[in-house]
Amino acid sequence: MERRKRRPTYHNPDDEHCNCPNCNREEEEPRVEFLEEELLPVNLEIKLKPQPSLSLAVPNMYFVRDLLKKCWCKETAYQKSLKSGHQCPSRGQCYVTALLIQQIYGGEIMTGTIRGEEHYWNMINDVQIDFTSDQYGGDGYHPIILNGTITKGNTNNKRFQLLDKRWNKLILEECGWRF
Repeated sequence: MERRKRRPTYHNPDDEHCNCPNCNREEEEPRVEFLEEELLPVNLEIKLKPQPSLSLAVPNMYFVRDLLKKCWCKETAYQKSLKSGHQCPSRGQCYVTALLIQQIYGGEIMTGTIRGEEHYWNMINDVQIDFTSDQYGGDGYHPIILNGTITKGNTNNKRFQLLDKRWNKLILEECGWRF
């Protein structure tokens, strides 16, 4: 006998019933929509590896994300992603943010596909962290998908170089240095 399992959809800003954290809509029980059905054997046992604390990867992650939000701008965003009209500050910032976090903390850059879009996040000390997951309805710290693949980044990217420059300037200002 087979059991049917369905995959939930992601954030949809046009759906008045969307209950993701970005929409701030409250319902008695969370609403989940389904994209497609998959057949799974009844005896399939799924064991998820517990995710270690994100603070093990990035000890000051809330401070880091606050600084990232100040550094992100239209020029550091992937331009094609801005055409969607989505107003999330992290929209289109995933690749350059993953590069910056890797430069600061080391680790690997992960990639995967969400709603047909290529997405990037980090894995540091076997902990996955995604500072831009809120563009897909996440919390801005935990990745939406955990089954990505490791990829190489290109620090010659002009968007990355601008983000890196803005980051370094902001860090110096936060330490009391002025230009």
